[in-house]
Amino acid sequence: MKRGRAVTGWAEIEVRPLPAGGSEIHWREDLRLRGLPRALDPVVALAGRLLFSRVLRALLRR
Repeated sequence: MKRGRAVTGWAEIEVRPLPAGGSEIHWREDLRLRGLPRALDPVVALAGRLLFSRVLRALLRR
Protein backbone atom coordinates (compact mmCIF):
# COMPACT_ATOMS: atom_id res chain seq x y z
CA MET A 1 0.00 0.00 0.00
CA LYS A 2 1.35 3.43 -0.96
CA ARG A 3 0.22 6.47 0.96
CA GLY A 4 2.49 9.28 -0.11
CA ARG A 5 1.99 12.98 -0.52
CA ALA A 6 1.56 12.78 -4.28
CA VAL A 7 1.00 9.09 -5.10
CA THR A 8 -1.42 6.73 -3.37
CA GLY A 9 -2.60 3.22 -4.18
CA TRP A 10 -1.13 -0.27 -4.25
CA ALA A 11 1.08 -2.51 -6.38
CA GLU A 12 1.50 -6.28 -6.48
CA ILE A 13 4.30 -8.18 -8.21
CA GLU A 14 4.11 -11.92 -8.83
CA VAL A 15 7.00 -13.93 -10.28
CA ARG A 16 6.20 -17.39 -11.68
CA PRO A 17 8.65 -19.97 -13.04
CA LEU A 18 8.16 -21.07 -16.64
CA PRO A 19 8.26 -24.79 -17.56
CA ALA A 20 11.01 -24.22 -20.14
CA GLY A 21 13.07 -22.13 -17.70
CA GLY A 22 13.11 -18.47 -16.89
CA SER A 23 10.33 -16.54 -15.20
CA GLU A 24 7.13 -14.69 -15.96
CA ILE A 25 6.29 -11.48 -14.11
CA HIS A 26 2.78 -10.21 -13.43
CA TRP A 27 2.54 -6.62 -12.20
CA ARG A 28 -0.78 -5.21 -11.03
CA GLU A 29 -1.31 -1.78 -9.56
CA ASP A 30 -3.85 0.87 -8.84
CA LEU A 31 -2.23 4.27 -8.39
CA ARG A 32 -3.72 7.71 -7.97
CA LEU A 33 -2.05 11.08 -8.17
CA ARG A 34 -3.43 13.53 -5.65
CA GLY A 35 -5.03 16.58 -7.19
CA LEU A 36 -5.81 14.95 -10.53
CA PRO A 37 -9.39 14.13 -11.49
CA ARG A 38 -10.30 10.47 -12.02
CA ALA A 39 -10.95 11.29 -15.68
CA LEU A 40 -7.15 11.33 -16.11
CA ASP A 41 -6.73 7.79 -14.67
CA PRO A 42 -6.16 6.24 -18.13
CA VAL A 43 -3.33 8.72 -18.81
CA VAL A 44 -1.78 8.03 -15.38
CA ALA A 45 -2.08 4.26 -15.98
CA LEU A 46 -0.35 4.50 -19.35
CA ALA A 47 2.47 6.62 -17.94
CA GLY A 48 2.91 4.15 -15.08
CA ARG A 49 3.08 1.16 -17.45
CA LEU A 50 5.68 2.87 -19.61
CA LEU A 51 7.79 3.95 -16.64
CA PHE A 52 7.68 0.68 -14.71
CA SER A 53 8.25 -1.51 -17.77
CA ARG A 54 11.31 0.57 -18.64
CA VAL A 55 12.67 0.24 -15.10
CA LEU A 56 11.96 -3.49 -15.02
CA ARG A 57 13.72 -4.08 -18.36
CA ALA A 58 16.76 -2.17 -17.08
CA LEU A 59 16.84 -4.28 -13.91
CA LEU A 60 16.54 -7.54 -15.86
CA ARG A 61 19.46 -6.59 -18.14
CA ARG A 62 21.80 -6.54 -15.13
